[in-house]
Amino acid sequence: FDSEISNELGHYKYADRELTNFVSRMSKKIPESLFVIVGDHADRYHVEKNPDEYERFCVPLIIFGCGVEKNILPENCAGSQIDILPTIIELIAEKNFEYYSVGRSLTENFCGVNYMLFITANFIGNANNFPLQAKNIFADKKNPAPNLNEIENYINAVRGISYWRVKNGNNLR
Repeated sequence: FDSEISNELGHYKYADRELTNFVSRMSKKIPESLFVIVGDHADRYHVEKNPDEYERFCVPLIIFGCGVEKNILPENCAGSQIDILPTIIELIAEKNFEYYSVGRSLTENFCGVNYMLFITANFIGNANNFPLQAKNIFADKKNPAPNLNEIENYINAVRGISYWRVKNGNNLR
């Protein structure tokens, strides 16, 4: 190891230890807790020198706590940060609770999108190049191609709503 990588791995070990200790303490103190742990700023740190898009931009999402079972989310879900809050609402709110969100719950989501990329369970692509093109994340597996028209419609809807909210705020007229 060179000293830079060794130092970086030390930071990962420290963060992992402290997060583990916090979740362990709080789980004992408040057993009905729900922990939602998400990575951020994936593009800052990489152990690998030349990460591909998936390794470069994807971040982990861990949902842990009371009532959380292994298959709480579908195996093929994919999302982005705007999908986290709707997911929490779906997991903790009463059945048929009505709410509004730009994102979709990961319990039903097929695609994540941000200012730059889109991602599905098996594909990633640039959200700014039209027509969209999807790159298979797992090159060693044959996966059916995603519906790029559906993804483009979702990208346009998210961007349109986001633009409208910035321009108009809470004014519905």
